[in-house]
Amino acid sequence: MANVLYFAYGSNMCSAQMRKRIPDAEKIGVGRLADYALVWDKQSKIDGSAKANIIERAGSEVWGVVYRLSSDDLRKKMDQHEGGYEHQHVTVLLQDGAALETVTYISHQRTQNILPTREYWQRVVDGAEEHHLPADYIATLRNVMCRDGS
Repeated sequence: MANVLYFAYGSNMCSAQMRKRIPDAEKIGVGRLADYALVWDKQSKIDGSAKANIIERAGSEVWGVVYRLSSDDLRKKMDQHEGGYEHQHVTVLLQDGAALETVTYISHQRTQNILPTREYWQRVVDGAEEHHLPADYIATLRNVMCRDGS
């Protein structure tokens, strides 16, 4: 069975969530995706809140976690959880400078003026802290506004 490298930049950075979804996923390392920016514009079909998404933006960068998982797990399990997103092949640079070809999820269904729930946002921040992403990147995540009462 073939393996793929998956770049997680949202709530899937959180190891506990990834273990639930893909118990066999193996963390490869922390990396950054150059010329992309993290945005909160993918609308949840469940509650209308914002989910993390990425867009191309020259000079920006998105930090996240690279996992190795089976291509079957990507297609059969991850795709189930990532409704409304599509696979995109991107090159991620690990902290040691190694460039890896990975798959990530990007949604082209963009909605303006929506906010994440506090619970979802906290999972993203927790994952960033757990994997020791750069302090300035975590600070930016911490400044994201959340929906009132959630």
